[in-house]
Amino acid sequence: MVRPRHESLSPYPPRDRKRFFPHGTTAEGVAVDWRIANPEELEGGNWESLLKSYQPDIIVTAWSTPQLVDEITDADWFNVRYICNLSGSVKNLLSVDMLKRGVVVTNWGNLISTSVAEHAVLLALGCARRMPVWKDIRHLKEQPRIDFITSLQTKRLKGRSVGIHGFGQVARELVSLLQPFGVKLSAYSKPVPASMMREYDVEPCASLEALFENNDILIECEALTDETQGCVSRSLLERLPEDAIFINVARGALVDEDALADMAEQGRLRVGLDVYAIEPLDPSSRLWDIPEVILSPHIAGPTHDIFEHCGEFALNNIRCFLNKQPLSGIVDIQSYLRSS
Repeated sequence: MVRPRHESLSPYPPRDRKRFFPHGTTAEGVAVDWRIANPEELEGGNWESLLKSYQPDIIVTAWSTPQLVDEITDADWFNVRYICNLSGSVKNLLSVDMLKRGVVVTNWGNLISTSVAEHAVLLALGCARRMPVWKDIRHLKEQPRIDFITSLQTKRLKGRSVGIHGFGQVARELVSLLQPFGVKLSAYSKPVPASMMREYDVEPCASLEALFENNDILIECEALTDETQGCVSRSLLERLPEDAIFINVARGALVDEDALADMAEQGRLRVGLDVYAIEPLDPSSRLWDIPEVILSPHIAGPTHDIFEHCGEFALNNIRCFLNKQPLSGIVDIQSYLRSS
């Protein structure tokens, strides 16, 4: 965190400090007196007491930072002007009222978008080559190896029709990664104008139904909002062609997970998931037992090697804030509402 004297309070545990600031928080042009909160100060009622006693101008936050509840932010002594979040969504940290009051909030911006897009391509390739069942070759006895390889019915990515649901930064990074494969790209996202998609040489679809009907690979990148929650229904999934590939690197709550499991069990779809309706995925979920499903434990982004860059990104933002310069990765009301 940072007080009017440019003091900074950072309420996150030591593991986050090591991740984001392996070389410390000293940086040229960032003249602040850091106050690093220890774990005990973030427990129970200690969080409010710490903030009240320190009264910073800036708070540097991470995943483990306690929530800034209304009882804190509405207090007369709360005068924070800038919240520098080291990670992504801030919905679990603060209410939208903070933004309406003019408090500046930033996150890691677009730093992890490429990582998430890369993971989507990984899952798509894994499904196309039927990676989940490769290990079954160990059980072969008399069946010739060539028969097993033929039975895999692998597919290539090149030349496929790929639909992208959503057209935020991850989707746009995905477009650049997929174009060298010579795929035919189309997309749908209700808030995004068709002209923006055409700028990226992506064909806009008139409806979500059309997107699912006309593509044999569907990659879910849409933001989770009240409007989009559960939008990928059973009837929508059934519009995908037989043996299509469905990938989700967005949010699990967008999709009817039971319907997806049914269709994967039936061999109707090949499925790759990094996100789930309830996380972590319950050990008893039947998704674990469906051979055609690739399950990754919400690791699309950030990758381990990006944390240090997120810390540098945050330090640069603090420098800009102190020097009244433009900040990067600003969370405005619209992006707050579209995050999850």
